[in-house]
Amino acid sequence: MQAAVEKLKAERANPPPSEECFCYIWGTSTWAQLLKTSAFAEDGDSEQEYDFDTLYDDYGSCSEGSLASGQEAHNKLCRRRMGYYHGVIRLRDVKWLGDVRMISHYEENIRSEDREDTETHELLTPIGHVDPGRNYKYNSTIFSTTSVTAYHIFLGNGDLGKIPSPELEAPRRDKDKWSSFNGLLSSAKNESLHHLGPKECVDNYAQTFQTTYGDLLLVTEQVSTNTSYVYLTMQGVFNPQRYLDLEPPGADPYGWLCPNDWGDDCEVYLPTIQSQIKEGNWTVPSTSSSGGGWKVDYCLAEKVRQFCKLQYSFPLTMVVITFNLVKSAILCYMWFGMREAPILTIGDAITSFLRRPDPHTKGGCLLLNREAESVLFRYSPASIKKYPLHEPRKYVGKRRRWGSAVSTRRWVFSISFWLIAILACILLLVYGISQIKTGSAVWRATLGEVNASTLIKGDHWPGTLIPIVIIANIPQLIFSFLYFAFNSLLTAMNIAAEWSRFAVNRKGLRISGSPSLSQRSNYFLSLPYRYALPLMGVSALLHWLISRSLYMVGIDAYGPSMERQPDNDFLTCGYSPVAIVSSIAVGSVMFFCLVGLSFRLFESGMPVVGSCSFTIATACHPTFDPNRQGNGEVDVAMEWENEDEDMALLPVQWGSVPVVGPVGHCSFTSGDVEEPSGEQKYL
Repeated sequence: MQAAVEKLKAERANPPPSEECFCYIWGTSTWAQLLKTSAFAEDGDSEQEYDFDTLYDDYGSCSEGSLASGQEAHNKLCRRRMGYYHGVIRLRDVKWLGDVRMISHYEENIRSEDREDTETHELLTPIGHVDPGRNYKYNSTIFSTTSVTAYHIFLGNGDLGKIPSPELEAPRRDKDKWSSFNGLLSSAKNESLHHLGPKECVDNYAQTFQTTYGDLLLVTEQVSTNTSYVYLTMQGVFNPQRYLDLEPPGADPYGWLCPNDWGDDCEVYLPTIQSQIKEGNWTVPSTSSSGGGWKVDYCLAEKVRQFCKLQYSFPLTMVVITFNLVKSAILCYMWFGMREAPILTIGDAITSFLRRPDPHTKGGCLLLNREAESVLFRYSPASIKKYPLHEPRKYVGKRRRWGSAVSTRRWVFSISFWLIAILACILLLVYGISQIKTGSAVWRATLGEVNASTLIKGDHWPGTLIPIVIIANIPQLIFSFLYFAFNSLLTAMNIAAEWSRFAVNRKGLRISGSPSLSQRSNYFLSLPYRYALPLMGVSALLHWLISRSLYMVGIDAYGPSMERQPDNDFLTCGYSPVAIVSSIAVGSVMFFCLVGLSFRLFESGMPVVGSCSFTIATACHPTFDPNRQGNGEVDVAMEWENEDEDMALLPVQWGSVPVVGPVGHCSFTSGDVEEPSGEQKYL
């Protein structure tokens, strides 16, 4: 037995010439440098990349499946002491899958089917680059614009429709003013004017953008005669740039409600107006130099037609179509080009390695994922001495926490990412609130409501579609990063929890294909439904809140007579403090729930291996006996293909398998197992 152990250690410490060839191809001078720059995908590596698909992407499941490889690729990597991860979408794994073909071609004449299989994986990298651009444009490819109407305001008696035309004292016959007044007169005779009480009138006209009502008649008894009508003013379409350039309330969206000497936004004056209404003394200031005001009894408003539009951007539409066509072509090519069944889940991996045990992973049945990272990813004599792969070790039956399935570096990276995102939101929120002059008014607004104070404006602020789309969608893109970091952590912990349960109960393997006998079908969403469904719900809620936090505002301006005024059209972004606070709250709860889950204990003391193919393979040698001489040759022939007894179809359990000798061995098997003893050593 000792001779076999020494032989395996020697093989580990002295890599064969093929690794040297690999180093040469990639321009590295040492095998250790190769492993640092190559494709060994460690679950805790903070440099990993993600396929930034949205949660509801119709390609999501297909993309995840395409990222898997078969056991042939795994075996090639294990010959180089490497591995990759199952069950988590990782572009870092993808980058080297195609390189397996390059290495193997250099070392040996591989079969044509292997070449086709690995060529398929070389196309995986563009998928990751396709998704961000496509999803980044989706939200604003189709967008709405709001029609906003300017309106004239008149004062006079409420019996406008009953006064004979010869007796009517109309405002001076300015073309625009007369046209508006004539429209009010026609509506009054048709009895189509809307009667609004003082409070209703203020609520409906104290809007940043007037989309419902047009010309307005303020009914008052202070006119000279019952047949006299006075022109008050015109309220134009609100323009953020003029609002920024003029002193308040110069370009206020409802400045006619405020006194002439009011030095602030009219929204600040609204509580005073509401108090006047309660006292029955609502007064609208006069626009004449003599000052004074008009006591208003009620309002008669003209309803206007809606011209809101649902528009699309042709350039953005072409970008989305191009991304979709490219990705569809890649996925179709991969779907029809795969020659080997992919390993999608940890159950697939166990099934594959039980049927064809990997001869390069023997003697590491108690190997941990962090040890695999240290020994394989940072290969050095010091790491081998600290974590000897092929030396017997005692079983430590301590139950670890879920968080141990993810490395410390990965946790630090993910936590830092979340905290930076939340802190950035808080800082931007504080800055945005500091620019608002209306105090508590914005907190009473509904989510996504357009408010003059919360429109982003500035001399250098863009006013065209593409820059506005990019700015408005930056939070969505950041959340895509956060979501996949979150989902990757949650998936890794659930995989480790499922792995741990195999040491407690005998059960069938959960596979991605059609289950047979005791096998079980895989989760549709790659996670147990008790986690997947809440995650989908919270993600959808956060996407919606983020879309209400920073959003595009498009305005089509119309004059009082419903003529288009394209010079007053504009595009900008608006923000909602209420939605931002809600997003921060939901995101924080989501994050703390993940941290809370990480403190759960696994159900057994089974070594935590994560989803690395190398460490999974070490636990799948049911017939290996470390006490037998010549394990390196004999067991390869015995275990390479277990065709007679396919134990992967039966309920399996992990534990100590029967061996003859002082050194024990742990493995998955459908046979009898015992709980490993803390007093015995295992190999």
